[in-house]
Amino acid sequence: MSPRRPGGAGRGLGRAGRLLSSAGGAVTVQFVTAGGSLVVQALAARNLGADGFGAYALLLSVLVMITALQTSFVGDTLTVFDRFEPRIRGALLLSVAGTVAAGTLAGAAVAVGLGVAVPVGAALFALWLLNETGRRIFTARGEFWRLAAND
Repeated sequence: MSPRRPGGAGRGLGRAGRLLSSAGGAVTVQFVTAGGSLVVQALAARNLGADGFGAYALLLSVLVMITALQTSFVGDTLTVFDRFEPRIRGALLLSVAGTVAAGTLAGAAVAVGLGVAVPVGAALFALWLLNETGRRIFTARGEFWRLAAND
């Protein structure tokens, strides 16, 4: 018999109940992420005008590309290698710093090229990539309800 967590999630649940709870969290994350994206895009389309929405769409495309590169470089490493081994953990931290810096510079360069650069924009790219790193950590740990709260 497995120990129960005192007063916490999973109390009184069997193995099947914990599995369903985890699966529910994983599904909830998808709804939260997709729904949030839909709301932001609808607001952008309504309020930015054609030129502003075009710039938004290009910047979002760059952000998606940078996120995909960072996720494959850092996020996949979290699930494949022993992230608790000190050398790998150190390399992961350096990789996160490097991909966030490179992504921020790439986003800023595209924003300047589009003529929509604002100083806070580069910081938002950095925050997005740091948030994405947090998402990958929650995913690697199987903490889907915490991931949904994060999103």
